[in-house]
Amino acid sequence: MNRTPQELCTSILVKIKNDIEDKLGKTVNKAVITVPAYFNINQREATLASADAAGFTVLKLLNEPTAAALNYYFKNDCEEENYCLVYDLGGGTFDVAILKRNSTNIDIIAVDGDNQLGGHDFDDLIIAYVCEKLGKDYKFNPKSDRRAMRRLRNKCEEAKIILSLAEETTIVLDKFVANYDTIEIDLTREQFEEMADNLFRRTITILDNCLKSSNVPKNDIKEVILSGGSTRIPKLQKMISSYFDGKRLNKFKNPDECVAKGAALQAAMLSSNPKQTLSEIHITDVIPLSLGISNFVGLMIFTLRRNTPIPSSATSTWFTSINRQTEMSFDIYEGERLDTRKNRHLGKLILSNITEAPPGQYEIFVTMNVDQNGILTVKAKEKLKNNEKDLKIVYTRGNRSDTEVKNAVKDAEDNKEEDKCFKKFALSKEYLLSYCESAIYNFENKNLTKSHKEEYELCQTTKSSGKLINVGDEDKLNNLINVIEGKCKLLAMKYNFDLMPEKPT
Repeated sequence: MNRTPQELCTSILVKIKNDIEDKLGKTVNKAVITVPAYFNINQREATLASADAAGFTVLKLLNEPTAAALNYYFKNDCEEENYCLVYDLGGGTFDVAILKRNSTNIDIIAVDGDNQLGGHDFDDLIIAYVCEKLGKDYKFNPKSDRRAMRRLRNKCEEAKIILSLAEETTIVLDKFVANYDTIEIDLTREQFEEMADNLFRRTITILDNCLKSSNVPKNDIKEVILSGGSTRIPKLQKMISSYFDGKRLNKFKNPDECVAKGAALQAAMLSSNPKQTLSEIHITDVIPLSLGISNFVGLMIFTLRRNTPIPSSATSTWFTSINRQTEMSFDIYEGERLDTRKNRHLGKLILSNITEAPPGQYEIFVTMNVDQNGILTVKAKEKLKNNEKDLKIVYTRGNRSDTEVKNAVKDAEDNKEEDKCFKKFALSKEYLLSYCESAIYNFENKNLTKSHKEEYELCQTTKSSGKLINVGDEDKLNNLINVIEGKCKLLAMKYNFDLMPEKPT
């Protein structure tokens, strides 16, 4: 029976729900669910959909390193403000988080990681080693046999776990190869550490990048918290401690469970049950880079500024730009530059069947909302009728590494003058296109297209030419403005043209 990952997730959550209800003897329909910090929009929404199908209302999707820190700090009081680093290496993903902690708050300062690095990669190394031995010594390749590979993976995972406790182990394969009752393959901790060395070092590189990009000095990290089953590996612990100049690491007795316990604590804090008496610890995340929308000349119109606390929502008002416009597209960006081409494109939202109106006269409200689950919803709605469209985009700190965030902020700081020049250019281009569009509307609305055919057609050709002008062609742009104003200004005054734009200063 083939099932999708989402269906499997639903089945697991149904089993968990049934087990909990059997244990407690009552219905449980709300949950906090943890996800890797680097989960994208599809993965987060699939998780929410699976939870809904299983009968859960999700109170919060909690990033795994944050859950681990919550579990640790709930057990360990912290009177003074300090920084901690969470090193979270699970079965399939790796996250590093730098958090600032005081007695009542956990603030997420920086996140980095690799969503393609985890304990399964260590298993794969041992599997490759065993397959090589089987091929060399027994002329047998199990890779084409799914059942055999599943057995082998289980055995190799067991060996990896044992090597965190012992210096050597033996992988025993019963009736695995024809004509052999039992095959034994020895593996030492030293061999495993050698084959996994590149992966170990990769995690340290990511840790180092996260720390450097956060601008938190290494010596200011007071606590290093290990989370995830793979952090049991002695060589990894030694490398992490060595990176922090021999600092003692904070290890959970059961690192596989610390994230789940953190989620349980968060659920208890969010519970309305009066019997829950846990002192609440607030988890604060912020929007790392500003969110905005490109106007029709590529100028970034900021809606939610960087460092705005999450959850957050803001609404901006937009106007149709051409006569009898029936469709508007909204390109959503993140970044600090005024030229949207220098920012990161997140998605496009298109609102169709708009009420027809003269240029610049019909309002569209666009709302951006970043919820507690790290999902950005952008909704566009007409002012006068119930016509709306929305788009969902993942937006957590994990969506962009902190290094990328720092680089984007620095890029904006270093290019303030360039952005200033671009804004001046964009406003002039916007004025030219709006002037032509409004003039065309007036020529048509006042029946002047024949009597002033030359000026009418000039507006049309100037509008087409103006759309093609890019930054750097300011002289050409200004010339077009001067020509079109020279031809139309007196006519606009004579015939009382409506809706003509004001020239930018």
